[in-house]
Amino acid sequence: MKIEEVLNNNAIVCFNEKAQEVIVVGRGIAFRLNSGDSLVDAKKIQKIFTFSNPDVFALFKKVALEIPLEYILLSTKIIEYAKETYAKKFDDSIYVTLTEHIYRVIGRESYGFQLKNALRWEIRHIYKDEFIIGQKALALLQRQCSVSLKEDEAAFIALHFVNAELNGDLDRIVDVTKMIQSILNIVKTHYKFEYDEESLNYSRFVTHLKSLAQRLFSEKIYEDKDDEMFDTMSEKYVNTYECVKNIKTMIAAEYEYELTKEEQMYLIIHIEKVVKNR
Repeated sequence: MKIEEVLNNNAIVCFNEKAQEVIVVGRGIAFRLNSGDSLVDAKKIQKIFTFSNPDVFALFKKVALEIPLEYILLSTKIIEYAKETYAKKFDDSIYVTLTEHIYRVIGRESYGFQLKNALRWEIRHIYKDEFIIGQKALALLQRQCSVSLKEDEAAFIALHFVNAELNGDLDRIVDVTKMIQSILNIVKTHYKFEYDEESLNYSRFVTHLKSLAQRLFSEKIYEDKDDEMFDTMSEKYVNTYECVKNIKTMIAAEYEYELTKEEQMYLIIHIEKVVKNR
């Protein structure tokens, strides 16, 4: 590979055999090398990053230039664990955001300062897979950096993965999470029961709420297609419909959005299943 630019002693920009611009990192990989040279010591390569999005490439180039290699490799290990364990697709921006986040976290911790996460409980219960990824990250930080972080931090890391899945922004993800939790609380209060969070029906209900909330904050209008089905369901499941009307009122007041009849119908279906089969 021909070196295009030396970022620092541990990172270079190269062109690979397909003439793609890549960022290559490794301990001492650029020692005594300059632009135009050929990379000869392949044994020093620890990771090659290829990004199709030029904006992400530029951002990660800045990360590789400014952030120590150990944090880049640690973040990469966490991301690879997440991909392999949960078979999920994450936007490449996660390599930038997670590396920067971990670098800041270690810096704060060195001064004995850790942030509280007001949505820790919600994130842990709504985004279970991502929270487990966050816990894995804490274990790696403990082992490799000798830092002990609280589960608030696992929730912050989880949000980065949720954001990379949805390719959105963290503020929207926080709003989505708050809305989902509000709906879950309304149902819980209405029926005076505890969810079986390990049940398939609960998982499907939360998945439906994620879709509903994301659509609402994306301002995508859901058009009614089956008023007759709604009328049937609302008359058959009167108590559940009362619960849905409470949800409808909350969403109208808090988010200025009117749930359509079809959206209410699907809520009735999911709530019936999660309540009756808990």
